[in-house]
Amino acid sequence: KCPDSTMLSRQSPAAAATTALVAAAVGAPPLHPDFIAAVEVLLTRSIGAIAKIVIRRALARNGSREGFLALIAESIESSSEQTKFFKDVAAL
Repeated sequence: KCPDSTMLSRQSPAAAATTALVAAAVGAPPLHPDFIAAVEVLLTRSIGAIAKIVIRRALARNGSREGFLALIAESIESSSEQTKFFKDVAAL
């Protein structure tokens, strides 16, 4: 059995759903300025004007799409808001 599948099977249903949304959101192209701008708009809806700073710091810390989105998600307190954010990112 794959270690990743073992880890996923131990997750709560909510965590597994979030993991699936993250996977869908990160499964595509590398970071592009248009993508970053769109993510900033989505994040601003969740956390307000501080989103610009969060985006800048996340970019400085991690250049991969997955890492970038994971760092940003840390700034969203509500798990339901995180889920909505990942759904919206996946739709980009």
